[in-house]
This record gives sequence, C-alpha cells and structure tokens, in this order.
Amino acid sequence: MWTDTSLLLRQSLRQGIAETLNTHKPGSKSDIALIGSRRSGSTLLMQVIGHAPGVKSSDQPFALTTATNAQMQHLGWPPGGMFIAPDEQTTAKLQTYVRKMRQGEIHVREPWRFWKGDFHFRSDRLVLKTTDASYLKPLLDEAGFLTILYFRHPVPQSISCARNGWGHKLDQFASHRPLCERLLAPELRDLLDRILAEGTQIEQYVLGWCLENMPLFAAFQGGTPTIFYEDMVLDPDGTIARLVELCDIAPTPKMRAMFGNASNSVRGLSDREGADAIRSGDVQALIGRWRGKVEEADIARAQAILDHFPGCPYRASDIRPVSALAGEAAA
Repeated sequence: MWTDTSLLLRQSLRQGIAETLNTHKPGSKSDIALIGSRRSGSTLLMQVIGHAPGVKSSDQPFALTTATNAQMQHLGWPPGGMFIAPDEQTTAKLQTYVRKMRQGEIHVREPWRFWKGDFHFRSDRLVLKTTDASYLKPLLDEAGFLTILYFRHPVPQSISCARNGWGHKLDQFASHRPLCERLLAPELRDLLDRILAEGTQIEQYVLGWCLENMPLFAAFQGGTPTIFYEDMVLDPDGTIARLVELCDIAPTPKMRAMFGNASNSVRGLSDREGADAIRSGDVQALIGRWRGKVEEADIARAQAILDHFPGCPYRASDIRPVSALAGEAAA
C-alpha cells in the first residue's frame, strides 16, 4: 500500500516510540469516543481530553486513507472505503480491533512526541477521535465507550472541505446501490442521485455532511452528549467545564491555553483569515465570517437539503445550532 520509504520509516519510528514508551492498563473509568465529521474541532477536543493525566489518545483509528499496514490487518477494506454497514465478519474484526486498543495490546495512531503533554508513559484510559465512523457508534457503545458527538455548521464545514480539496463522499453511498437502498428511503436515494448529477458544490457537500452524520441525529435528539464547534469557540471555559464533568477528568492549566492556539489539524488546512481569527481570539469572526460570503440562493439550497433530515441540529441561515438559539429564546 505504501511506496514512500520515508513515510514508512516515519510510521515505524512513531509506532516504535508509542509501543516502547507507553504502558496501558485499563482502569475503572470509561474510555471516550469522539464521533462526528471533518473540520469540526475534533482534533482540539481530543488534544484537550488527552492532556488529562492518564488519558492517551488515538487519532482516527478507523480512517482507511491514513491507516498503516498493521492497522489494515485489523480493518480490512469495506465497500466504498467507509464503515457504513459492516457485515457480521467485518463487525467481529472491528470488535477485536477495538478490544485490543482498549486493553493496550496494540497502539493505534497515538501521540509519539514523548516530551509533549499529551504523551503518557502510563495510561489507564483511551480517547479516540473519528471522522469516518459515525455508523459505528452502536459498536462503540456496545464496547463500553462514553460517546460524545461533535458538530459544526454544515455550510462552513463544506466550504472548508472543498477548499482543502477533500471530496464530498457522495459516491461512497451512490456507488453501492444495495447499501444505499438498505440505508436510505426512496426520497433520499432520489435526492442523492439528483444532487450528485446536477447539484451545486454547496449542495453536494452539505448532502455529504448529512449522510455522514445521519446516524448521529437521532442520538443527538436522544440526549447523547454533544459538543458544538460554535460553542467551543464562543465559550471555551464552558466547554472545558463540560468535558471535565462528562469525562470525569482532572482539568489542567494547559487545557485553557490550548483553545487559543491552532490545533494540529488547523495548520495548513484553514485559510489565512481563519487561522488568524483562531490565533487572535476573534471568535465572532471565526464562527460567522462565512455567512457574508455565501449567496442567499445557496443558503436556501442548503436548507432544502437539511429539511430532509429530521433531528439535524442546524438551520442553514443561522450560524449557531438550533438548540443554542432555542435556549436563548426560552431564557
């Protein structure tokens, strides 16, 4: 799979550091799974939680595009390159994979810079972040993880993904008709075919966001703990307090400082204006600057797609989630 020798050497070095210097023995507290989609603040969430004593992180253990050869022995290659509806055999492999991670038998995409605060020589909890496994939430729930959802408004998320040249993922659903027919109602299949064939870029990416997150909407409505990107930016202290309570972790002074710095995923992926807003603390610009750059016709098209997905926590025209706006109206 990998032909780049330098990449293989880097992977081997980092893997060797994690395997040699980290000793993991599960404790009494639940492991944590952060589940959502790309460009939504998940790396920062993982880094903050992973800075707590004894909590080691695993970054994208289900992402096939960045998986090592060792990972692929456990994961296999599902239809479309995404774990949407794994069969019984694949599910059993994934369960074994997750169990071995939790037991410390294997080390998957863990921190390797042993001089940094998120590296732990001894750990007893695991926090994993995934942007490729929303449909695996039941498997992670069954394994005993505390699952926390995270969302970002689909329009700026779509703009960010398109700017970085990341695909909308619609073909991962459309190219596998039996899977598509199993997951999607007829009206959604028709919508998928139409948007894929003739939709605008915003429509394609927003629909991709909806299909990626579709299994999480019901979980959100059912009360699964959820962190919104917009709340992270507007109220970092409140976000940290919520994470401390949800995850039962000890806060550290470094956690608050981390919200003022670009996370690893921001470097090179945000445009200059966005990165500057992060570093300068201009929170209103960070969450709302996209609104003045999108035509009203595109907002209307995006909303027409969101209307097909009950439980979606956003409206296209509002920069904050519906739940936050409802809370303000009731106050």
